[in-house]
Amino acid sequence: MSSGIEEVVVGATKRNLVVQIVDENSNPIDLQGGSVKLQGKSSDLPSVTIDVSGTLTSPASGIATFFSIGTLVTSANLSEAGITEATFRLRVKYTDSQPKFDYGDEFQIKWVQTPV
Repeated sequence: MSSGIEEVVVGATKRNLVVQIVDENSNPIDLQGGSVKLQGKSSDLPSVTIDVSGTLTSPASGIATFFSIGTLVTSANLSEAGITEATFRLRVKYTDSQPKFDYGDEFQIKWVQTPV
């Protein structure tokens, strides 16, 4: 992930989030037989929690995909809060085949209202 804040339009179904889970030496973590979840909250939208399972698209290489991430926050979520955007602080929780778990580095995604 880049260090900047990614921006996603709410409701977008084409945008996927692809992450690679690596160890402290930047080597991919083998997640065969494991699982991943995207988890996070926003101070802009405290009533919404993101806690969604992803797909291990290349488990041996530690690559996971979270599909249609624009749908994780809705226009109704933003409208009910009287805002047009919300930035979430997120982490990927990963579990290996043992099953032992850990979290990846924190990153941010800003969900914004549709342009029209």
